[in-house]
Amino acid sequence: MPVLLVSQSLAARGSNQLDRLIATLREPPTGIAGLFALLALLLAVFSVFMPATFPHVTTLQAMMFQLPELGLLSLAMAIPLISGGINLAIIATANQASLLMAWILTAVMPAHASGMTLALWLSGALAAGLLSCIVVGVITGLMVAAIGIHPILVTLGTMTLLHGLSIYFTRGRTLSGFPDGLILVSNKTIAGLPLSCSTARRNRLPVRENFRCHS
Repeated sequence: MPVLLVSQSLAARGSNQLDRLIATLREPPTGIAGLFALLALLLAVFSVFMPATFPHVTTLQAMMFQLPELGLLSLAMAIPLISGGINLAIIATANQASLLMAWILTAVMPAHASGMTLALWLSGALAAGLLSCIVVGVITGLMVAAIGIHPILVTLGTMTLLHGLSIYFTRGRTLSGFPDGLILVSNKTIAGLPLSCSTARRNRLPVRENFRCHS
């Protein structure tokens, strides 16, 4: 028990020091330049300790493939944080929606769908995923706002439930058999830049201005 308390104390102290460092870097006169300096330092450290794998174009491309998804999840988390709450089930909800869309595209959609038929099935799968997220959000929102249960308890239970359902439906297997067009769009790069990342950059300004107008 004393060892556990000491480790927790050291972890909390390290986290507080990191928070103070980031807050200092964000304050004037350093501002955003301090964060770029910290990023450059991290890149240098990883390049020194992982010279065979980290300082390569493929590493940057892998990060760019992940950033749009992480950005959308961050926007989803920003809404409950702005309202003074928290949502621990965001990733689990996104996973459940992805599994639903994957099931529609691999098990329900005809194997040789193409052209307008494929577009309709893709639109239907996206609509089904969106609807599942709305249902989960409405249920958890009502439990927090109408019943008065703490958001941590509600979203923690929702996260556990959705994780269990996901494991039950997939049995831990990797899903495959997606349409070639969807795979092409997901993996396509333009001048080395992933298509998903370039699309997210085009939509970044309207989203940022919308948050600025409502903040």
